[in-house]
Amino acid sequence: MDRTLHLETIVISRIEGTYATLKAYLQTSTDDLYQVYLSITLAVTNQKKEINSRIEWECINILVFAYNNLLYANLRGKVSIFALKKINDQYQKTTSREPLPPCTRTFSRTMGLLCTYYIQNFEANQSLLLNDIHTHWWIQGRISVTQIEEGNSYNEDLLQPLLQNLEQKYHEWLEHQQVVARNALNDMIDSPLVSLQNPHVVRTKGHPFGAPNRQPANTTRRDSSGFEFVDYKARQCSICKQLDHNACTCPN
Repeated sequence: MDRTLHLETIVISRIEGTYATLKAYLQTSTDDLYQVYLSITLAVTNQKKEINSRIEWECINILVFAYNNLLYANLRGKVSIFALKKINDQYQKTTSREPLPPCTRTFSRTMGLLCTYYIQNFEANQSLLLNDIHTHWWIQGRISVTQIEEGNSYNEDLLQPLLQNLEQKYHEWLEHQQVVARNALNDMIDSPLVSLQNPHVVRTKGHPFGAPNRQPANTTRRDSSGFEFVDYKARQCSICKQLDHNACTCPN
């Protein structure tokens, strides 16, 4: 654990939280594939907006210790507040009179941030560099890219620039590379279009007449697939060995 870059994510609670978020948007198991797609798309879109709002807030809100200290001049509005607080905790250790324990490089190796010993070597008028921080903690530039993506029209023709780039690269390739590229394009053109359809729902025998319905109309359980059902043999009369009735209803 101390030798891996885990960025302080050492539990699986985030996976469980994501599963709970999906269930909150899906609500029911009786929707078709298109409705499931729309629900998941809505969940991703809302989370994306929340993340963008959080990044915008962190870009314009500068912590007091980062504003007054020249050490953070190159990191203001470019690194997450969480990362700045972690770095400041390491910086505070350099100002303490207590002796520092031996350096194990555990903090830098697991968090991707500068440790106390690295900061201690900086002079009073020096600033930390953005490249010294792992890109996981960067927030600079992420909003602008997202806004550009959201601003693009869905009807914008993106194929033409790709074709022009492909044509330029094609003339630079060797002959055998051109052959491989042509074969790949032919395979893409000739391959059949795969369309997703709703799975075939296998209807079971159901509960006996008059018995209460134990399966609610709206449930989080999925419908079973065909291979999950076991083919049972039809009941056979023990007297005449015929099907469709038993010994109690046997006409013989």
